[in-house]
Amino acid sequence: MFRSVSRLTLVFTLALIISGSILTYFSINNISNLKELTEKKILEEENELSKRVRDTIQNKIEDLTAEFAGNILAGKPGRDHLIEFAAIHAYCSSPFITDQNGEFIYPNFVSTLRYRSVPDFSAIYINNFTRGEKAEFSDKDLKTAKKYYLICLKQSVKTLDSVKSLNALGRSS
Repeated sequence: MFRSVSRLTLVFTLALIISGSILTYFSINNISNLKELTEKKILEEENELSKRVRDTIQNKIEDLTAEFAGNILAGKPGRDHLIEFAAIHAYCSSPFITDQNGEFIYPNFVSTLRYRSVPDFSAIYINNFTRGEKAEFSDKDLKTAKKYYLICLKQSVKTLDSVKSLNALGRSS
């Protein structure tokens, strides 16, 4: 009797272990498939969203270009129309008009610009200063550079010449 009970117990235990193992395998497989499916769905949603954003931006650019080209082709170019166009549309914050060479027609900034005069150095001064810079930066010979900068300082006529020479001497010293 003990043998039949122990065999029956053994068969019952094996049946439970085998069926439990099969169910566990299917559960793990189902979870991994669900994970892959979720990742695929997220990628599809990201692609769809990026496509919608790209299409929206492309349509907006095309609309603005068509509107802008339509206004220009309608024979309305000019300063007044440009100012009116900028007032209506928020994307146009600083309107300007240029000619074919890229010079500003509107707004005309010429009266507000102040041109700095370029200092007038003698050819000997420029030659010695260039030699000094070459010795200082290219050749890494500070003694030679200092010699050329001292010559420049002696040749200085204006205050700007001497200031430039003194700065170079200070740098090389």
